[in-house]
Amino acid sequence: MLDKAGISVDMVLLSTRSHGFIRQAYPMARQFNYVVCAARVQDKVLLLDATEKHLPYTIIPERCLNGQGLVISKTNHGWINIDPKAKAKSIVSADLKVSADAEINGTINISDDGYNALDTRKDYHSKGEKDFTKDFLNEKRWTATKSEFVNVTDLSKPISQTHGITIQDHASPAGNVIYLNPFVTSQLKGNPFKQDTRTYPVDYGAPSEIVYTCKISLPEGYVVDEMPQSKVIALPQNGGRFLYNISQSNGVINLTSIFTINRTLFTQTDYPILREFYSQVVAKQAEQIVLKKN
Repeated sequence: MLDKAGISVDMVLLSTRSHGFIRQAYPMARQFNYVVCAARVQDKVLLLDATEKHLPYTIIPERCLNGQGLVISKTNHGWINIDPKAKAKSIVSADLKVSADAEINGTINISDDGYNALDTRKDYHSKGEKDFTKDFLNEKRWTATKSEFVNVTDLSKPISQTHGITIQDHASPAGNVIYLNPFVTSQLKGNPFKQDTRTYPVDYGAPSEIVYTCKISLPEGYVVDEMPQSKVIALPQNGGRFLYNISQSNGVINLTSIFTINRTLFTQTDYPILREFYSQVVAKQAEQIVLKKN
């Protein structure tokens, strides 16, 4: 179809992530199991795939992000890098108030972009808004007073959801003290890398970023007794970064957390550092705020 429209286009053979890496030194057709298009428009090469209706046309499915593909062409034959053109990105913004009985009320906005937007849109359209909202809230153990969705079908923009929420089981009262974790969502609760060593590389496919900002208003008559310290943790060679910045003033706590993975491939020798990076992030995000009655 693109050729009929006068657009220069070639077939690109590739191996999906579940099928394994291509070994270029071995000319075996069974290494390939998938095809995308390479369209050449104004001196740019666009890799196109028509199988994901909830992705913009400029972004190929994440399953295709697996090193290189082989261009089949009379004039442009050769290898081409299959590079990600988007992140798996989420931005979460919470405005919350804690009551004296440790109930949390407020609003939370979640904006998903790139590959995270694909997952959200597929889930939303497969379930419908009512069931999607019900499952989403139950998974988070929230009760919602209202929910609103924006840019559900506009693929050029992040899909956004806003919920008015009540959370009854997140903060823990103990006498005149309330223990509170500021992460009501987006918390990394466990290290995904359990083993001490690894035989194969860690391949993320695409870069990722989770931004979490939270404003917490304290209950009347309570002050901050203990609070985590701000911290920055970084991987070598700009491979990833975790920023944790927290402050409090006039009865309001403000937190910004940014978790970023920039490199898509970490070798076996990188694994111990990557594992330790995750361990420190898990430990930091688990730290509690202690509120005490004045």
